Amino acid sequence: MDPFLLLPSEMAMHVISWLSPRDLSTASAVSQQWDILCNDHRVWDNACEDLWRDKLYVPPKIRELRITSPKDAYIQSIADSKRNLCTDDELCHDAWEFHFKETMGPLSFNRPNMYLKFEKQGVVNMTPAERENIGRSVTAIWRWVELPHNATDLSSEGKCLQVNRYPLCSITRRKDWGFKMQNDWVEFYYPPLKKTIKAEATTASAVQ
Repeated sequence: MDPFLLLPSEMAMHVISWLSPRDLSTASAVSQQWDILCNDHRVWDNACEDLWRDKLYVPPKIRELRITSPKDAYIQSIADSKRNLCTDDELCHDAWEFHFKETMGPLSFNRPNMYLKFEKQGVVNMTPAERENIGRSVTAIWRWVELPHNATDLSSEGKCLQVNRYPLCSITRRKDWGFKMQNDWVEFYYPPLKKTIKAEATTASAVQ
């Protein structure tokens, strides 16, 4: 006899909640009752909560999908985390953290990070707060550049971003699912790394 038939539904749900998403998919094939329990919205909503807890970027559409279909949201978020190329909306949504690499020598020494905003018109501007901090404005031009089919750098899925005439920036994903753009000279981060630092500090305080 199916042991779950002997348990109250809430207790059965509690037992199921301890399974990993991979185990849930396997267990759902045991019986119709197990399938119902393993695909319950509450189980997958908790799975999304656990998976996304330390992630700084999950696309808004996937976050919205969690409301109606948390299992699909969970699956799609994992698939999306493997996507390197950001969309124009993602590129232009908010400010990117920018700094020079150590290879740039004096430009990188004791220099505070800057925050730049990509505009859909193809312009890169400083944020208002950044302009106020340094007392001047810096504007640049950005564009997508298609990579040749025989390009060895496939990290950006066939495209790189170029600012003015500087070296092309490849795009990858961070462990927190944010985006990182870089070339030999500079690095851009979205969401900014300062949010990661704040999140880690908050977590450390909670543990203490």
